[in-house]
Amino acid sequence: MTPPAEAASAAAPKTEVSRLPTIEGWVLRDVARGGALIDGRRGVYEVYAGDFVPGLGRVDAIRRQDGRWVVVTTKGLIVAH
Repeated sequence: MTPPAEAASAAAPKTEVSRLPTIEGWVLRDVARGGALIDGRRGVYEVYAGDFVPGLGRVDAIRRQDGRWVVVTTKGLIVAH
């Protein structure tokens, strides 16, 4: 039998994307063919889900949320301005 504390953590939902912070200093420039162009202090990157970006961590997803494109990373969201 699983202890109640472990059962509760196993059933807890993953963090919702809408609750992630927007990352300052990064801008989403374009989305096409499953990838995205993001612009930061270190330059412009073409990224796809699963890619690692220095300072951002892993790109978890590129998707539409609330009518706009977002890049979801382990540090937060990159959005267009």
